[in-house]
Amino acid sequence: MGEIRDFKAGKSPKQPPRESSPRRLAAIVAGDIAGYSRLMEIDEEGTHGRVKRIERGLIEPSIAEHHGKLVKTTGDGFIAIFDSPVEAVRCGIVIQQQIPAKSISRAPFTSR
Repeated sequence: MGEIRDFKAGKSPKQPPRESSPRRLAAIVAGDIAGYSRLMEIDEEGTHGRVKRIERGLIEPSIAEHHGKLVKTTGDGFIAIFDSPVEAVRCGIVIQQQIPAKSISRAPFTSR
C-alpha cells in the first residue's frame, strides 16, 4: 500500500495509533424483489403476505442454515451478513433457486 507523505515538509506524517478492537472481514448479501412496486399496486395485501411468508419460510432459515445473521429487512428485501463468503454465496444460490417454487408472483427475487 502506498505511503502518505507531507509534500510540503517532504516527510511521512506520524502514524495514527492502532485501534484496540480487532478487524472483522464479512460478506454481505442484499436481496430485493424485482417489480415490487408494481406488485404492490396490483395487490398490496396479497403481495405483502407472500413476501412475509417467503421471509419466514425461506430467507430466514436459509440465512441461519448458512451461518449468517439477518441484519435488516425492508418492504421488499433484506440484508444479511456472513463470516464466510462461500456460505454467503451458497445462501444466495439457495434463495434464488427456491423463489420460483415459492412464487411471490411473476417477479423474481434477486440478490446482489
